Amino acid sequence: LRNVLRVWMVSADSVKLIPYSHKMLTENWFEKQLPQQLVTIQVFQTPIWRWMALFGAVIVLWLLVSALSLTLTTILRSKSFTPLLRGPFRLMLVSIGFRLAIELAPPSSIPRLFLERFDGVAFSVAVAWMVGLLVDILAERWHSHLDPRVQAISYSILPLGKQILKAAIYLVVLLSVLNAWGISISTL
Repeated sequence: LRNVLRVWMVSADSVKLIPYSHKMLTENWFEKQLPQQLVTIQVFQTPIWRWMALFGAVIVLWLLVSALSLTLTTILRSKSFTPLLRGPFRLMLVSIGFRLAIELAPPSSIPRLFLERFDGVAFSVAVAWMVGLLVDILAERWHSHLDPRVQAISYSILPLGKQILKAAIYLVVLLSVLNAWGISISTL
C-alpha cells in the first residue's frame, strides 16, 4: 500500500487558505480591478459583472449597428431595396457581435447554452428574413418585366410561387435550427 498511494499532509492553517488561493487562480486581471461585489455576487453561477457586460454589449451593439445600417442606407440611396434590408442586416450584425461578447464575458455553462441558442435563432431568423426580402424584390422585378398580355396569369401564379418559396425558406431555417440543437429531424 505504501508504494501505490501517496498522501499529502496539509496543515489546518493551509486548509483555511484554499478558498483564497482558488480565488487568486480563477480571477483574471480584469476581475481583480472590479469592486468585489460585482465579482462575488452571482446569478445562475455567473458573476453579476458578466451579465452587466453582456447587457451593455447588446445596447452598444444595437446603437452601433443602427448607425451603420442607416449610413449604408444613405450611401446606397440609389438602390430602392436597401431600406428593406436594414432590419435583417441590423439583426444579423447584432447577433454576430453578441456571439463575440459571449466569448469575451462568458457566463457559466447552462446560461451560455441558452444564450448561444437564442443567438443562433436570432441569426437564423435574420438570414431567413433577408432571403425572404430578396425573394420579394426578385419577384417584383420579374413581374415588372413580364409581357402585359400574360400579366393576368402572373397575378395569380407569381404571388403563390413567392409565398411557397418563402415558406420553404423558413421551414429549412427552422429545421436547421432544430438540427443544431440536437433534435432529430429525420423522422419529420
